[in-house]
Amino acid sequence: MNHKGAVFHWVIFGLLLALGTFFFFFQIGIQVPVKGNWQLHFLNEVYFKAEEDLLRTEQILRWAGWEALSDVFQSSSMTQATTCSPVVPYPLWNKGEQWCLPPAKEVFIQKVTKLIHQDMPQYEFSELNLRGKTLVVKAKPAVLVSKDPYFARYSYDTSASVDIGYDFVEYGQITSEAQQLVQQCSSARDFESCVQQFLLTKSHWKSGACSGEESLLSAQPRAQSFCVESLSSVFGSSGQLVPLRYQFSLDFTSAQPFAVQKVAVHKLELTNYEITFPFEPSVEEFTLYFTNYNGLVGYQGSASDIIILSGAGNFLDKVSWKQEAVLPCASQKEAGKAYHCDTQMSYILTSPLLVDGEDYFFAVTSIHNGKESFIEQFVPG
Repeated sequence: MNHKGAVFHWVIFGLLLALGTFFFFFQIGIQVPVKGNWQLHFLNEVYFKAEEDLLRTEQILRWAGWEALSDVFQSSSMTQATTCSPVVPYPLWNKGEQWCLPPAKEVFIQKVTKLIHQDMPQYEFSELNLRGKTLVVKAKPAVLVSKDPYFARYSYDTSASVDIGYDFVEYGQITSEAQQLVQQCSSARDFESCVQQFLLTKSHWKSGACSGEESLLSAQPRAQSFCVESLSSVFGSSGQLVPLRYQFSLDFTSAQPFAVQKVAVHKLELTNYEITFPFEPSVEEFTLYFTNYNGLVGYQGSASDIIILSGAGNFLDKVSWKQEAVLPCASQKEAGKAYHCDTQMSYILTSPLLVDGEDYFFAVTSIHNGKESFIEQFVPG
């Protein structure tokens, strides 16, 4: 038997079988599954959708913060939040010495919370706070599930933090400036001029309404409205960066009576003197000081701070009378009595300390709510 011929025969047969098999499968094709289909499905149907949801959440939070900031310092809710009587068009930050600053940060949080519920009613969050310029929201995790054609489940944290570009530290700076302004100008009789001098040093302050309209404060004669532009800017409804505006009013009611001005002294017969000065119907009581010490000429300040060395022959005495004791004007005035004559108050002073031929000096103060005004000056008589 020829073994070599048999082997060659089988080799040829194997080659033909291999070629036939190759061409057969080449014609019908082989269905080999593509690697990564599930992963692509997971990315497209679950992960990317979760990222889109987070981006949408952050954008809504950012716009909610900007909208709340734009409204919070001019809204009626700020007027309601203050404990001062809202008798003026805008939130009244003080009433005399009592300060009742609106809780701006708390009002802001309330407004942002309301806007989130309106724009994302399905968004469940347990905490919302502002840390510096960052609005921080702690929310429940969300779950996305896809079943067709592959099963995929993805849980992700929906908490977010966005930069709104504003820090409420600035609100504290504005309130500090407001307190400084009231402290400077409440004791001034002409507080409007004092306010104007203050505004010259603060370019971001202006009097009146932010809308440009003049606000009428007839019910509060010593109150004035202000519009203050912030140093920070946020995106407004126009999509452009705009400064925040603080709209509020301040009360410049003086903590103590105004100093009595334009005091005039007229010597009458013997040692009697007539002291006159502008009549103040709101004052409860007046005090007339008189002295022989010429060192008090030019003195301005509190009467309680005056020190007189009586051992040197000097004295400082006083006499007081209440508003209800003031009499109508009369042609013949009695010593020790006060009279209301047109726009003037007149008091007839007599005292055993007053000696004819000596020089004396006189000053008048007013008392209201238990507080005495400063001495404007001692007038020679």
